[in-house]
Amino acid sequence: MRSQVVNQERHTAGRFFDPMYLGLRVANLLFSRAWLFHAAQYFGRIGIRFFTRKDGWIHSLPSIGGKWTQTRDLRGFPRQTFHEWWAERDLKPTGEAK
Repeated sequence: MRSQVVNQERHTAGRFFDPMYLGLRVANLLFSRAWLFHAAQYFGRIGIRFFTRKDGWIHSLPSIGGKWTQTRDLRGFPRQTFHEWWAERDLKPTGEAK
């Protein structure tokens, strides 16, 4: 029965303006293309600095995120992504075997 309800909701025009639906569509687009994903990470790190406090935590967000962060805190983004860390790791010389 749940799938029938979801299928009916999928065809309504108001569904396209639902923030959750819109967010999932954007995430689908970003995750489907590597260059978009990396660009989103870059710009996301710049934008999230406005919400990250000096303790490294995000205590409040605007819009839908604000409702979620009323009861929860989020850890801020790391200084470098996993891919950046991995590339840097490959460039470092390893210790010589004894």
